[in-house]
Amino acid sequence: MAISEIISIVEVIGKVRNLLLNEDEKKIVKNLVLTFDEGNLFNPNNKTKYALIGNTGNFTYLFHYQKYLEKHARAVSKALGATKNSQLIDKLSGFRTVIKEFIQLSEEFEVSDDEIETTKGKELPRLRGDIDRYRWIISQCILTLIDSVNIEILTVKKENFEALIKLLHLE
Repeated sequence: MAISEIISIVEVIGKVRNLLLNEDEKKIVKNLVLTFDEGNLFNPNNKTKYALIGNTGNFTYLFHYQKYLEKHARAVSKALGATKNSQLIDKLSGFRTVIKEFIQLSEEFEVSDDEIETTKGKELPRLRGDIDRYRWIISQCILTLIDSVNIEILTVKKENFEALIKLLHLE
């Protein structure tokens, strides 16, 4: 799936405004957002080099990014299974589609021996680009979800998602 198609999914997620949710559904959204906010993936100050090729030719920290993808996919599936609200299901289905695409990108990612040799000790730029695109797109999705539900989650660092969008400026 092309980045433009993924961005169109984000636009669909953002189209539904003023979701009227009962307290249980608001709790589902809060739990989902809290799950995405856990860890450092969406912290703009995070300097983890997920795309680093170590001196031995292996990806040193890529497994952390892949664990985030799996965790996010489980959280969205759990939220989808817990709601009956069709508009919320549409929004969450968009999340699921985006995450599935990035999981597939991660699973199908291939690197040549030449690329490994030339980038040892550095991050592989095209992999870094995929990771940054995921961070940017999910930040967009989270912010549109929070806005459409019109809830305040005091413990969520909403400014991190906003900062990532500005920092990565992938539009």
